[in-house]
Amino acid sequence: DWFWWFGEGHSSNQDAIFDSLFREHLCGIYQALNEPVPPILQQPVEVHEARPDHRPQSFIHPVINGTGDEQDWDKAGRLEVGGARGTMHQSSPIQRIWYGVDHLNFYLRLDFQSGVEPGRDIPPELNLLWFYPDRTMHNSPAPLDNLPDLAPVNYLFHHHLEINLLTESIQFQEAGDNYKWHPRFSRAQVARDRCLEIAVPWADLQMPPDYPLRLILVLSDRGSFSNYLPENALIPIEVP
Repeated sequence: DWFWWFGEGHSSNQDAIFDSLFREHLCGIYQALNEPVPPILQQPVEVHEARPDHRPQSFIHPVINGTGDEQDWDKAGRLEVGGARGTMHQSSPIQRIWYGVDHLNFYLRLDFQSGVEPGRDIPPELNLLWFYPDRTMHNSPAPLDNLPDLAPVNYLFHHHLEINLLTESIQFQEAGDNYKWHPRFSRAQVARDRCLEIAVPWADLQMPPDYPLRLILVLSDRGSFSNYLPENALIPIEVP
């Protein structure tokens, strides 16, 4: 069974541990037979470097409690932010973005540097802004002060979810006529502990299946723009 589950196609964040245990079991067989252990079993079977950015591999169903359980997020998409994109981002308090979907929700997770506190080390507000390419609808600029005239921050968006990182409260809005934002009810879930985890129901966004949408994350302080993630890009999402 160990041979069946080892290798490409069954990858996880614990590949290096599995590799070591796999070789330990093989060593144990040789020792039980009083045979010399081949030196090659002291070497990893594969190279286990940190995986780069990648798209989601399958549906995920994480429990939203702020713990960031690795099994919950193992098949999620991932974007490296701090310490993985050169010196500019090595001091970023947000280290990694995880994202994924199932038939009910879109999921997002942010990993912070150890000891980071919202309001002290990072702005206290996180804004999720959805951009819908090639779709005719009411759109509006992000409802933030001091917004730079820089793509993709200066795009027009249709949905906006503001999360207060201190209280974990949310405000959900939808763009209407004349670049106005209108409050809407949301069943989004937010939890912050070792990381920040978010679940946004597809029912909030009301998009048809197989439709592509894009997401940007903007940090703000009392409604004033501070920074955005990911740099010079949008998070790609497809409604299942």
